[in-house]
Amino acid sequence: MRKKAPAVGADTPIEGVADAILKGGMGCVLVTSGEGIVGIVTERDIVRGMALGASRSAGATGRNIMSTPLIVVGPETPVEDALAIMAEKGIRRLPVVKGGGLLGLVTLEDIVLAFAKQLESLRSLADALAKQTKESMWYA
Repeated sequence: MRKKAPAVGADTPIEGVADAILKGGMGCVLVTSGEGIVGIVTERDIVRGMALGASRSAGATGRNIMSTPLIVVGPETPVEDALAIMAEKGIRRLPVVKGGGLLGLVTLEDIVLAFAKQLESLRSLADALAKQTKESMWYA
């Protein structure tokens, strides 16, 4: 999970939303209103908004192109469950919330990298066990 997730207000103009996405480096921004998160805007949402004309109209804001309702998980959600939610809903990013407050954002990329690290650790363990087994065979 990434602790810092870029966010913009719901009434932020599209240009500001796009700028926040570029500066945030995550391909998305969370959209806030009042005290809470009300949606998410991804690079794909901006492209769709442009294609449909929603983001080209004068005064268009994040509220006009954000994805909502927002799908979230809690910090106790197992990675496998988060991945299943992403696959089922066709999304790549999940805000992690607790008590209505944002803790961070987990992305499909984060999960793939975590699994890759686990796989590498398992490969190293398997190699060490294989080496140990070969050595113990010589002493038997």
